[in-house]
Amino acid sequence: MPASGPRDWSPRWGKTREFILKTERVEVGDWMPDEQECFVIKITPDYARRLLSRLESFMGVAAQDKSLWEMYFWDTSGDYYGVDWEKTVEEYDEEGREIVVPNFDAPGRTEVDQLIIRANELCWTAMPKHGDVYIITDSIKWHEIRQIAAEKP
Repeated sequence: MPASGPRDWSPRWGKTREFILKTERVEVGDWMPDEQECFVIKITPDYARRLLSRLESFMGVAAQDKSLWEMYFWDTSGDYYGVDWEKTVEEYDEEGREIVVPNFDAPGRTEVDQLIIRANELCWTAMPKHGDVYIITDSIKWHEIRQIAAEKP
């Protein structure tokens, strides 16, 4: 596990938090490249505040329309990588996400990268380049984003 991974982070160690989120496939077709298996994103205090602003927009619309479940934004803030399964063990971070170890050789190419805002969490989705499936990441709870946003510049 990289030193900046979710299990090891604490506000006293720095302002930016790196999340390594496992992905799952949402089948549209039957072809999926193997290299996109986790999503790596660094959330700075500024980006966390922008995410909270988007949550505010979501909550405003949801208050007027109870059928709103999620809201999508175009977002290419993170990268999708393959996973080194030999270094990955059955461990979980404090939020219950499985800890995975990316192969940092080069990120996989994706398109239609989007951020998904929900009332209790956020996650990302994308299509691997030349593929016909969507991949979706594990989620991050809003209290983690609020912790990062509270950091002073």
